[in-house]
Amino acid sequence: MRYCNFLFLIVLASSVTLIAETQIPDKALCSVCALKGGETELEKVKAHSEHDGKAYYFCSKNCKIELAISSLRLDLSLCLCYIYS
Repeated sequence: MRYCNFLFLIVLASSVTLIAETQIPDKALCSVCALKGGETELEKVKAHSEHDGKAYYFCSKNCKIELAISSLRLDLSLCLCYIYS
């Protein structure tokens, strides 16, 4: 569990660092809302993150956290599969 918390903090810290270097649009498509509900309307950007040079925009900090948690779960499950295979 401590490992997951540590990874989560690294993800958040790296995204905060990138915010200062990235131009953020006023409105964009929320990455989480688009995947969950098929949202196609541009929404006011309240949070964003960058991964592998690609920017992701979110309509709320909750959507950003939801995506970070989902990716951590995926990383953890892949690690466990590797360890137990």
